[in-house]
Amino acid sequence: MKSIPRVSVIAGLALALASGGALAQTRKPAAKPVTPPKPAPVQTSPGGIGRGDLEVGFFGNLNDSDAGTIFTVGAAVGRMMSDQLELRVTAAISFADIAGLSTFIFSPYVTGEYQFPIRGTPLVPYAGAGLGLFFLGNDDIAIYSLFATPVAGVKYFLNERTSFEYALSYQVPVLGE
Repeated sequence: MKSIPRVSVIAGLALALASGGALAQTRKPAAKPVTPPKPAPVQTSPGGIGRGDLEVGFFGNLNDSDAGTIFTVGAAVGRMMSDQLELRVTAAISFADIAGLSTFIFSPYVTGEYQFPIRGTPLVPYAGAGLGLFFLGNDDIAIYSLFATPVAGVKYFLNERTSFEYALSYQVPVLGE
């Protein structure tokens, strides 16, 4: 007989909680002002990048021909100023061995690049321009130049934050020795 009261106590407790919950659900809450839901933000930037994001890139090139060998490595850091405009700082270092003459080349530059995202495709073309410094030196000579550079390229996004990039640029000497 002792087991029956325990069951009823447990059942009574369960009913009390259920009825308390039922009472709480039947009370009307204070009226809240109705606010329309915010629309989902429209993604206009390429991939998952947008205003304020940093972009870091690395590149390299090896050109070995009968005339000589040129080895180039570089890095770039960019900040998205808006969803399409990126300001980027790039530094390239090259080592050239041409006709038995070894030369060191250092070329830092700053560019502004406007990106043209295309909906539904991972390709993002861009175009821009910038300014930089060209320094060439070895044991015998030192040459420097300030240059302007138009740049154009395309990024292929593998996912929201990773892309391959192909770019073309040309260094137009402005001032130098």
